[in-house]
Amino acid sequence: MLGRRKGRNRGVAPRTLWWQVEVTPFEDMPESERDRLVSGFTRWIASLRRKAWIHAVAEEGVIEWEDLQAEYRALRYYIEAHRDDDPVIAGLQARMALPLGRPWPVKEKPKAVLLTGGVWARTYLLGRLPPSLPEAFMAGAPWDELHILLEPFSKVDRLRTKWRRLSIAAREGYLAEVAEALEALLAEASAGHRVLRIKALAIIKAEGLEELEEKARSLESYLDGLGVRYQAPLRGQARLYVLDSTAMWLANGVLASSAAAHALYTFVSEELSHPDGLFLGFNVRTGSPIVYNPYQMQNYNLVVIGETGSGKSMTGKVYIRRWWRRFLSPVYIIDPSGEYAKVAQRLSPEFQVYRADPDAAGLDPVRLHRQGLLDFSTVYEILVDIYGLQRREEKLQLMEALDDADSMEDLISSGVLREARADMGLFEGRPPELDSNGSSVVFDLSELRGKRQKVLAGAILAGLLRPRLRKRSLLVVDEGWMWAEYPALMHMLAETSRVGRKYGVNFLFLTQRPADVLRSEAGRTILEQSATVLLLRLNEASIAAIRDIYMLTEGEEQRLIEARPGEGVLRAGHWRLAVYIQPSKTELREFTTRPGEW
Repeated sequence: MLGRRKGRNRGVAPRTLWWQVEVTPFEDMPESERDRLVSGFTRWIASLRRKAWIHAVAEEGVIEWEDLQAEYRALRYYIEAHRDDDPVIAGLQARMALPLGRPWPVKEKPKAVLLTGGVWARTYLLGRLPPSLPEAFMAGAPWDELHILLEPFSKVDRLRTKWRRLSIAAREGYLAEVAEALEALLAEASAGHRVLRIKALAIIKAEGLEELEEKARSLESYLDGLGVRYQAPLRGQARLYVLDSTAMWLANGVLASSAAAHALYTFVSEELSHPDGLFLGFNVRTGSPIVYNPYQMQNYNLVVIGETGSGKSMTGKVYIRRWWRRFLSPVYIIDPSGEYAKVAQRLSPEFQVYRADPDAAGLDPVRLHRQGLLDFSTVYEILVDIYGLQRREEKLQLMEALDDADSMEDLISSGVLREARADMGLFEGRPPELDSNGSSVVFDLSELRGKRQKVLAGAILAGLLRPRLRKRSLLVVDEGWMWAEYPALMHMLAETSRVGRKYGVNFLFLTQRPADVLRSEAGRTILEQSATVLLLRLNEASIAAIRDIYMLTEGEEQRLIEARPGEGVLRAGHWRLAVYIQPSKTELREFTTRPGEW
């Protein structure tokens, strides 16, 4: 393991810390966003006080889900640096991490070393870099590990002396090229850029020596195409592999300025492949699997927008089923149309179904408040919003009446909220008995009369669920557009999801009418600030409503208009991917409402 040797053996001062850096795609990223990311990296390397490492590993494997199987390649990037060189302060998106574990050398051969676990490895030292390199040039190389040592270089005066000598003695050939490169570097230093010594090692791994040679040819061909000089030493492969400080000293490295950050920036991957994630489907462009983990995102909100027939319901069911199997935590579904209640046992045999009886639902918010299950402010906001109280006098009357009432019947009898009498069936009866063990529940509201009753019931249930949303769980709200007419209730929903993030609540919000959701400020907040949005087929009116929010390109808009069921655009943090949600054969059989369309 990398941590088995002290920091000084790897050329880094003791008391180093580790950060895992968030990977980003560059292919479809707007240029302004690229510049922002690279600028954060530039600030970091320009402010380095001590040596620092960039470590990268490629994790390859096969992800399986029932009859589905796909190979994947996931890139993980880390920074190892002194605590004074915190990359987060400079603007890099990173989080604290444990030191990277690596197999240990057990046997050495020429140009190869055998590691624990029976895998062979070869280490390449990267030499002189050409003056012009593309952004993140090493991110696309076929390596299995990449390690870059960044060392602040302070002896710029010596470089000037060396340049003067070379410029006099060298007229052409290699030395002339060196003199030209030195001149460019000194010009950048004079402009205020930081000079660094960079030592880079690329490592390839294989199960056997023949496979190792094949991978070596692939890596060498890639580096040759860029004009990067490299060598794989015949001896000392084990010492190079463990990043031994003596072996690293033998590698002179290259000098570069912080102005070269666009090329040194490495934290790039075009594939969405989170560790311990859910297999959702495939990247349409590359054919690689989409492995998504909501807990790797900035927040845990997932919005799914798609018109009727777009695959929205199938996507919701696939996500719920796979989430529950992966995390084995409670799932709570507010289901206005009964879509999920019909297949509750197919989602999980542990799901309970609560069916709201329109004549005896037991959802009396006043009685539930008296029982300590709903707080006063929640009851007040629900009633004000549902029954459209606008005037200050009406709201004061309600507030005073709530202090004395023990039930909604008391409230109505007092002359306040007479219009609520039409909903008495919703208030009568025994309230739902939720399993104290935190079992998953589908709240089926399909038999309630009209949108108002469904939203009223959903708001009360969301309030009842708040104490349960204090641990990892999945909260699902289907037909989210129905809440848009009631701003306070939409705000309550948004607030429930926001508070739940502290406890690991994944909030899944599905809607087919984004324009309605956007009429509410809280609805706009849900759509704008959710870290992950999946857009399925949409008509032109819906696309017009969300165009500016998600900065859709013409190509993405066309894709959404022409998309077949399950096809769409996934916006997850920095990723903007054309995707296809792939149900398994079991899920197709159990969940499809349109046989033959998938």
